[in-house]
Amino acid sequence: MSNSIGRGYGYSRAYGKLAHELAKKGYDVIYFGMQDNCPPWRDENGILRLGVRYAPYGGDILGYYLRSYKPDVFISGVDLWMDDIEYIPQIVHKRRIPWIAGVTVNSEPLSHMLFRTIRHATVLVSPSRFGVEVMAREGLNSLHIPHGLDLDVFKPKHEPVFDLFKLAKPKHVALSVQRNKGFQKGIPILFDAWQKLVMEHTEYASDAVLLMLTDPQEPEGFETLLELRKRLGLEDQIQFLWARPDENGELIPTFEGDARGMPHNANIGFSEEVMSCLYNIAGVHVLSSMCESFNLPTAEALACGTPCIAPNHSALPELITGGEPTPRGLLVDIAAKFILPTISELNMASTEHMAESIHTMFSDKRLHKRCSKRGVGFTKRFGWNKIVPQWEKLINDVYEGFYFNSNYNEGILGV
Repeated sequence: MSNSIGRGYGYSRAYGKLAHELAKKGYDVIYFGMQDNCPPWRDENGILRLGVRYAPYGGDILGYYLRSYKPDVFISGVDLWMDDIEYIPQIVHKRRIPWIAGVTVNSEPLSHMLFRTIRHATVLVSPSRFGVEVMAREGLNSLHIPHGLDLDVFKPKHEPVFDLFKLAKPKHVALSVQRNKGFQKGIPILFDAWQKLVMEHTEYASDAVLLMLTDPQEPEGFETLLELRKRLGLEDQIQFLWARPDENGELIPTFEGDARGMPHNANIGFSEEVMSCLYNIAGVHVLSSMCESFNLPTAEALACGTPCIAPNHSALPELITGGEPTPRGLLVDIAAKFILPTISELNMASTEHMAESIHTMFSDKRLHKRCSKRGVGFTKRFGWNKIVPQWEKLINDVYEGFYFNSNYNEGILGV
């Protein structure tokens, strides 16, 4: 159970691809896609695809699916802190089905809203070591299995890709792939940093661009990003990628304002092949978010040989430096922290240090080359040939009863 495979980001990419890889291994996979509104059908990979009924998060139909299809193991890849998801433990427990819960812990301490749900799972799986450590401090055991990458797709490309998308080609290109949802992505922080970069290094005013793959008017996020860009005087330096169909009908990125295109939004997903080309366009991928549980775009960019810049908090150091003397990019200092009503922390990156880091990556060719090479080597550990066997072992162990939650009523996780 996760976001629809048809969506091109986040859970859809991580769990949709996992489902396909498991199906190729011979598992009978049933995929409940929360944005799918369709009768059951089998896709080209043999996966039985199920859709929602009336409740967008499946609360009115998951029990029916579990009763009808009787899966041996239930895997969830959803935001388990949401009130709309609280129904899962009761339904899964009622059907006596082992539950593997993919948990995205993006801040510390662990939110009580997340704790109250995940404590009922049979096994908890975190894509980052950060998540494992945060849950452990609350007495919850978990396993670390990173999100997987198709390294046959996400890799450095040497052929020109700018002409494919008909984008202007400045000397320096930065890319930021992040959904404009809520305020935790901190996109205004990135805009402010870009303004500082342009003001302190005037050459970037004409030969650098920040490409944003996000919806600037998403109702669940900052709906005023277009106005903010204008207010900062960055209408020529920051461009929002649009989407248009190519000659085969596949959506590809295009320039903002393309008469044949449409603004990007959360329901538009580019293929992995297209995303790989986008990462290869960029000289650097920049993230400004204030909390992260893994961040798939950063991993994808690194696999494509694109150095990354990200704030020094939560799970991001694992991808950028990983405690190793060979970083794959630059970490940005934290300027301030504030506490949410959930008692979890959000971290605001220093806009001055972010601007300085972007300039360093643009101007230091030797550093850029080293980070590019190290990023490609580092992400080999995320290849599906490494990730799928970890999931196979976990699924088989759960099926054989090696994991069990013997104290469901008290909410004690038994591992």
